[in-house]
Order: sequence, then structure tokens, then C-alpha cells
Amino acid sequence: MPELLSKYEWLDLLQEHGVAGFNQRRRQDGFNLIDLSGLDLSGMDLTGINLSQANLQGALLDFAILNEAVLVFSRFTNASLREAVLYMAEAPESDFSGCDLYQADFTGADLQECLMEGADAKEAKFLDANLNGAQLQRCYLNDADFTGASMCGTDFTEADMEWAILTGVRYSETTRWGNQRPPASPEVAKLVSTLADSDSDSAEDSEDASSSDT
Repeated sequence: MPELLSKYEWLDLLQEHGVAGFNQRRRQDGFNLIDLSGLDLSGMDLTGINLSQANLQGALLDFAILNEAVLVFSRFTNASLREAVLYMAEAPESDFSGCDLYQADFTGADLQECLMEGADAKEAKFLDANLNGAQLQRCYLNDADFTGASMCGTDFTEADMEWAILTGVRYSETTRWGNQRPPASPEVAKLVSTLADSDSDSAEDSEDASSSDT
């Protein structure tokens, strides 16, 4: 087995040989746990990188591109991913707790059962993302866009979801909501409107009847 690399040797490898060289070395190591905590990877193009089981706690990934990255069981606790792009990333069961995810783009990402507790994800994009079973308690999700996302069993307890976009989301009875819920389906909305109109008509009829009696 090759000699284990330090976090700075991994960084040098990535800078000198790119994602392809990085992934090749990870294959040689059998994708064992690696420590990249605290590294500055800001603005780097990491498309397709395999960071599964990597410790990126406190790392700087602002403006980084992680499209189609493999992030299974990765730990990003307290890392900064401001405006990072993670289009179609595979990140089930990863830990983004306490992260700065301001305007991060998770469009189409697999985030099943990931942890995002206490993260700041204001204005983040989760379009068509898979958030089934994810833990987003106490998250800041103001103005986040969840259009078309799947969130069956997702926990948003105490999350701030003010102005979050929830158009077309899929959820279940076990989904726990913060201070925002998806709009009622068109069928339910139509029924509510019909009932409201019916109640209004009944009230007017009652008033007319009372007037006639007097």
C-alpha cells in the first residue's frame, strides 16, 4: 500500500496533477479516510473529485466547483462553501452541520440523510435535489429555492424558511416543517376557495333573510 499522505501533500497533489491525479491516488489508497481539514480550496475547479469519507472540517471552499463530486460520508462541519457549486453532487450521509452555504448551488444533488443542522444556507439552491431523510434543524434557509426537490422524512424543525421557494416539492407525512410549508396542491386550493365562496354566499343569504324578517 502507498505511504499515507498528509493533508498538505494531498493539496500539492491536487494542484500539480488535478482531479484525475487526486482520484487515481485515492483509488490506490482504497478510498480510506483522509484529512483535509482547514485547507483552503476556495475557487478551485473540483469537478468529479472523489472526496468520499474525507474530513473537510473547517475547510474553505468558497466559490469552489464540485459538480458531480463524490462526497459520500464526507465531513464538512463548520466549513465555508459560500457560492460553491455542487451540481449533481453525490453527498448522501455527509455532514454539513454549521457550514456557511450562502448561495451554494445543490441543484440535482443527492443529499439523502445528510446533516445540515445549524447551517446558514440563505439563498441556496436545492432545485430537484434529493433531501429525503436529511436533517436541517435550525438551518437558515431564507430565500432558498427547493423547486422540485424531494424531501420525504426531511426534518426542518426550528429552521428559518422565510420566503423559501417550495414549488413542486415532494414530501411525506413524516416531513417536519420549520416556519414555512409548501403551498396546498391546486386541487386543495380550489376546494378551499370553493368552500370559502360557499360560506360567503351562505352568510349573504342569512343577511338577506334577516333583512326580510325585519
